[in-house]
Amino acid sequence: MFHSPTWWYLHIYGWKDILEVLLFSSAVYYFSSWLAQDHQKKLLLTFYGYCSVLTICHMARLYTSLSALILFAPVVLVVFVVLHQDVLQRNFVTLHNITPARNTWQEWTEVLVRTCLVAISDNKALHCIIEKRNALDDFLENSYTFNCKLSEGLLDLLINSNGFDASRIIWLQDNGSLLGVNSNWKKSSVDTWLAQEVKEQEPWLQDALFFTSKTDALYFKLNPQTRTFTLVAQGKILEEVSAHAALKTIRKYLGHFDADKKGEVHASGHKVPSSEQSFT
Repeated sequence: MFHSPTWWYLHIYGWKDILEVLLFSSAVYYFSSWLAQDHQKKLLLTFYGYCSVLTICHMARLYTSLSALILFAPVVLVVFVVLHQDVLQRNFVTLHNITPARNTWQEWTEVLVRTCLVAISDNKALHCIIEKRNALDDFLENSYTFNCKLSEGLLDLLINSNGFDASRIIWLQDNGSLLGVNSNWKKSSVDTWLAQEVKEQEPWLQDALFFTSKTDALYFKLNPQTRTFTLVAQGKILEEVSAHAALKTIRKYLGHFDADKKGEVHASGHKVPSSEQSFT
């Protein structure tokens, strides 16, 4: 029987040939799909070009060029892998079961509230302010300046030290950084006069209402007698808040505060019922 050269190339003789064709076709397909994931480098087009040159050399019986292309094929493959290493790394990482690290923002708020509960047990009334987007450097001055992450036991150590003044402010940042201890408000005569518009409130609360209406900071104080929190933000007050509710309110406020609302509510004596538990 007469066989044309083209038919000879395409003719399949048995199941082993079919298996080999499927194996190499699958390998080429998946390798091509992997290269196609890189949209910055034209690796897929280059790979197809290399395969085309290899086929042309084989069909044209350019055996020297064909041998050189086959000889350098592993090197070309390594070059493709190196150029495509970002996707390779992502695929490698997804093969491993990685336990995600706990949200550090969530962790430091828990540490803060736990420290407050310990302070309540020791009959200490703490004053804390949490800076958000608006820096408080122009409003606060420190006796002791820090710039470190809040960790378990750090506040306990500072609160129990001889130099700690419970009537002053602990200055924190919303990323969990401790900025200062024994902080005080920088008040001009005008600030003092404006804060006293709410004269029926205690001096610390007058200041908290005034300065939180000018910034997006959150201020709170512990009451060891009632074992509750008083929270102040946006010139509003939440009184007699439990530790669990205070933690929930702090997280919600730091995560969802709308900067456009800042300053809409000025310092005033308006008290929000503790049942509402919200500054929004």
